[in-house]
Amino acid sequence: MVVVPFGRINAVLHFLQKSLSSFLITLLQASLVFALKIPLFKLFIPGRPDIIAEGIHFLAIFTLGIPFFGLVGAIMALFRGSGHNVQPMIVDMVRLWGLRIPLAYFLGNQFGSTGIWWGMALSNIIAAFVALYFYFQGGWKKQVIHEYKETIQSTPSPFIPEEG
Repeated sequence: MVVVPFGRINAVLHFLQKSLSSFLITLLQASLVFALKIPLFKLFIPGRPDIIAEGIHFLAIFTLGIPFFGLVGAIMALFRGSGHNVQPMIVDMVRLWGLRIPLAYFLGNQFGSTGIWWGMALSNIIAAFVALYFYFQGGWKKQVIHEYKETIQSTPSPFIPEEG
């Protein structure tokens, strides 16, 4: 983790640019996996057309949410780097416990495995909007770690060392 120096907005913006470049790399990787999904499944799971079909179906839906997951990661890295840990915790709890599990359960009961995959993808997409909400609030710009100005003064000990 890189700690963002307070009072240096240019350094913070540079850090954000690096995080967003990570997001773009994630987007490219997701596109590559999506484009190569059939040969990848046939390579790693030969002779199981049922599993290959479900895996291709999964990737066709879930890869739509991967770029949003990358965006969440980039924004939350900025928060963690600036010393703000509450917002990333909230986003992750909302994404996994508040959205992914209920959506996968509800949609899975309605649409089978397709609903589960959509629940997983939608949790990443919605979490990206929650992360953007926190980002645009600007709370990450506020300093959370303050310098302690008071110095510790040595006080005489009430104990007198024994001589002799």
